[in-house]
Amino acid sequence: MSRKCMCERDHLSNNAVVLDPYGQKTRKEKIAPFYESALSFISVCGLSLSIAGLSVTVISFIAIKKLHSSHPQQTLFNLALAQLLTWVTFLAGFSRDHGHVSCVLVAALLHYLILVSFMWMVIEGILQYLLLVKVMVRRFSRYMLKTALPAWGLPLVPVIIILSIDVNLYNGGEHYYCWMSRTPFYYAAFLAPIIIMLGTNIVLYVLVVVSICRRRDMSRGGTSYNAISIRASIGCFVVLGLNWVFAFFAINDARLVFQYLFTCTTAFQGFLIFAIFTARDPAVRQFWLDLICKCKQARRASRGPLPLIQSAPSMPETKETSFNRSK
Repeated sequence: MSRKCMCERDHLSNNAVVLDPYGQKTRKEKIAPFYESALSFISVCGLSLSIAGLSVTVISFIAIKKLHSSHPQQTLFNLALAQLLTWVTFLAGFSRDHGHVSCVLVAALLHYLILVSFMWMVIEGILQYLLLVKVMVRRFSRYMLKTALPAWGLPLVPVIIILSIDVNLYNGGEHYYCWMSRTPFYYAAFLAPIIIMLGTNIVLYVLVVVSICRRRDMSRGGTSYNAISIRASIGCFVVLGLNWVFAFFAINDARLVFQYLFTCTTAFQGFLIFAIFTARDPAVRQFWLDLICKCKQARRASRGPLPLIQSAPSMPETKETSFNRSK
């Protein structure tokens, strides 16, 4: 394989390039090929685990009817679905080995899906604020209609605008991957909405964490309550996507450190969502346990009944045995 192909492969899977205002040329000057390869390896491993965890989250919500009526579960399902589609598209088509049309399609789809994911993170932040700060436990009328339409619909606007102006803006320019060119449209149509939504979630996160720490009704719990508070804070941090803020600190000498922080936390974000919110749900655990048991029973049934164990032939009765029995 040629050196050029190896370089393209190194840049294929590093999800940090999605939120990198510097562009490909500056990356080559700032980050050595060894670190680029390491970042790509981390991205592939983390995104693979995230895709698996997000798939289980989506399947669990679809299969378990009990989850359909819960607003947090509805929001989590849409967030998981958006991230699942994002990372599958990223791994499948981010390389620029495809044709021009396919590359434009992948870049536009990634642009749309990342914005959708952030929209659902903001909705998750608002919901957490209403439930934990305002303590509003009542059901909201037409919740899915009021949230799904803007979350899945509004991100189409910047994508359609860019496509109508020039489809080549999604061709990546001189980059080794299918993504947006570093033009003013990148900053206006992608980076600016991300900054606004991240800023909103940071404010909501601070309000939620302060509310959790100020609660006095559970303060007597001591260490156990502190553990619950820390776990809730970490869960909010993950589900609100605050790890994306590391990309904006990847400048100058701190660039490599924050590139690693961003890549690790973003690549494993989907898996952490599964581990913190899905795997700990009793209904989800019971569903998968029952499913595994049914699969084992079906596998045993398909093998057929076990052969009967034939008894050993009886020995002819002799005088000695007859004597012992009578005795």
